[in-house]
Amino acid sequence: MNRIPTSLAAIALLSTTVSAFAADPAPAGDLRRQAMGLMQLCKADVQKLCGSVEAGGGRKLACLNDHKADVTSECRDALPKLDAMQAAATKRAAAPK
Repeated sequence: MNRIPTSLAAIALLSTTVSAFAADPAPAGDLRRQAMGLMQLCKADVQKLCGSVEAGGGRKLACLNDHKADVTSECRDALPKLDAMQAAATKRAAAPK
């Protein structure tokens, strides 16, 4: 199995969020920067707790939420924001075009 470096896994985790807003480049860029900043807060937790979880489809974020009691306080504080970003992206992606 190919393992994706953690920084790439974070990008893959957030690709759904960013791509949902790609129609308007300014918000997508802002969201990308915000999401990457939030994921940096969880980088060590992803490596430690979710390293074996395949990236994509929100699986790493779900893993972090499953281990919420074990993550750092910085990551725990970032999780609701990441969850909200993913939920908004999913909703927007499912909306009729």
